[in-house]
Amino acid sequence: MVVAAVILNPDRIPEGLNDSKVLTADARADRYAEIMATSCVSIAIGQVRRIDRDNILQATLWGMRAAYRGLQTPAATALIDGNIVPRRFPARRVLSSAATAARSPSPLRRSWPRSPATA
Repeated sequence: MVVAAVILNPDRIPEGLNDSKVLTADARADRYAEIMATSCVSIAIGQVRRIDRDNILQATLWGMRAAYRGLQTPAATALIDGNIVPRRFPARRVLSSAATAARSPSPLRRSWPRSPATA
């Protein structure tokens, strides 16, 4: 199980960012490369032992917390594309496409790190 937390640069949101299930493999690879080059990304990987011990839902919730904590610049609020948010977690549910979530006004926009490399 793999979970990612991403803070998109609001000035460099990749064109065509949408539900990855509707993109071609080439388009997904292009979005991946662009996101990795322009965004803050943290990835958490849940081992099989954790899934077997806790169940897939609890392992996924653990992954959300771990990925969020791994961001270099933690966001004030996370937008979760799903119907369950971990307890005691600064997040709100977004039951829509990634493109809608990326473009919605949120505390994430205020969290983008400003430095000479990203300004």
